[in-house]
Amino acid sequence: MTKLADFIKMLKIPCAIIGVGLQRTLGSDRFIDIYPHNDEVKALVNAVLEKSPIIGVRGEMTGDYLKDLGYKEEKDFTVIGCPSMYTFGDTLPEVKHIELNKDSVVSFNSKIEFEKLEGYKPFMEFTKKNMAEFPNMIYVQQQIDDVRMIYLDKYKQKLRKNKMYDISKAVSFVDIPSWIDYFKENVDFSVGSRIHGNVAAILGGVPALTIPFDRRVFELADYHNIPMVDCKTVNENVSLYDLFEKADFNSVHKGHKERFEHYLDFLHKLDLDTVYDHTYEGGITPYDRITSEQNYYGVIKAYDAADDAERLVRYRSAFPIVKKMQLDETKKVEKLQEQIKNLKAELAEAKAAEPQSKSFKDKLKSKLSK
Repeated sequence: MTKLADFIKMLKIPCAIIGVGLQRTLGSDRFIDIYPHNDEVKALVNAVLEKSPIIGVRGEMTGDYLKDLGYKEEKDFTVIGCPSMYTFGDTLPEVKHIELNKDSVVSFNSKIEFEKLEGYKPFMEFTKKNMAEFPNMIYVQQQIDDVRMIYLDKYKQKLRKNKMYDISKAVSFVDIPSWIDYFKENVDFSVGSRIHGNVAAILGGVPALTIPFDRRVFELADYHNIPMVDCKTVNENVSLYDLFEKADFNSVHKGHKERFEHYLDFLHKLDLDTVYDHTYEGGITPYDRITSEQNYYGVIKAYDAADDAERLVRYRSAFPIVKKMQLDETKKVEKLQEQIKNLKAELAEAKAAEPQSKSFKDKLKSKLSK
């Protein structure tokens, strides 16, 4: 944040923050006393406000934090949610009405790194149990290393193995239209802890249920009326059928038009021109025309599910990336070997010196063992 603040101060042009959010685990409502970087936050916000009339934040919790720091709502900042929810302007697709059953295609989403979080195990058990109930389920990969893992022959699977799902069920996307269209045509229900995995479902008219584990996900789902379930109430004894029946998936439509109009007001305060300030023939914007002519990649399925022709295409396209990653790995090994060599020399020098400290020897041996 300090580097960003210094950079923004040097700019001779306007600088706008369209959306920014607080990162914090669920818990206490107050932040000012527990965040060690309040000064850095203020420096960044002040730098932006010198170049922009107002800042857009993701949700009410981020707004409360900025209030604690002395900033004024609707003067220094305003809550806008996530711009991705305004993909279709002041409307959202009608939510599919489905009867959830064992043949339904349920899309699960999560984050591999979350497996290390304290209190995440009950959610993992919930996910594994409910995945087994839907043989047509899919798991959406949303990070580049995870996409590589399914794009090639289980590339680095041992290093990034997710305990919650069968890799052959994983899918991913490299463009948003493919993601939305795939969900629109193929998916019946989306559930998980990743907000944009569920936003993609909503934009495809698919009922979505979010299980937030941090405040940045919670405040977005809360602002946009995306159905949520408290992560502390989810475990292997909870049925996805029950959660589905209790959720109001049409809640996302409540207040959406007003939220969009507020977002437009925010953009106008930044003196930004939008397509909604103009009239286009047939309602087709220049962006719509360009994107309608694109050939999008479509869904990326697991390597095991691809035919021989597709596998060959993948290896040819990925070869430069794999080669670079192998070179990076080689450099890491060489660097570690050089460190070991230096430590061994340091240990030999210590052995030759008198008197020698036992603790010093032990420290060097410990380094070498690592």
